[in-house]
Amino acid sequence: MQDPLTSLPLLFSFRQLVAGDGFLAGVRMNGRALLEIERVDDREEAWISGVAPVGIAGGGNDRGVAYVEFRKSWTEVLFDLAAEANSIDDFRAKCEVFLGSTEDRMTELWRGAVEVVRSGRYEDPALETGDADRQVRFEVVDLSHLGTGGNEVDSSPVLAA
Repeated sequence: MQDPLTSLPLLFSFRQLVAGDGFLAGVRMNGRALLEIERVDDREEAWISGVAPVGIAGGGNDRGVAYVEFRKSWTEVLFDLAAEANSIDDFRAKCEVFLGSTEDRMTELWRGAVEVVRSGRYEDPALETGDADRQVRFEVVDLSHLGTGGNEVDSSPVLAA
């Protein structure tokens, strides 16, 4: 089982406005990530890796920096997909592949970390607790014909339990 002080299961909710060739899209996602704290040369480093979706990560000297870098990694992938897409439908299809991606090993590590939190062996007053059974979801919405209001983002991480 994971060391409760070094592996934390996170839930995240991101929204991003993405412009492509002839389209404007809004992407919303509720996903999962794993925060890992490592000791490197007598200092701590934090890394957040995507569980759903996989293939994105962010790191830094603390978990706040790691979270910002993780968010940037997610956003950069969306921008790359938009640059490659020739329509909103093509972008949506590319997002389905990326945003729907998982890997069994990462899912198992995340679930093990959730069990540590659920057992009461780890608490973190700095993180709000959320339902680890919350469904991973994403949505790509065509905003090409809409105004730009309603793009507020609450991107605080939530501890999965």
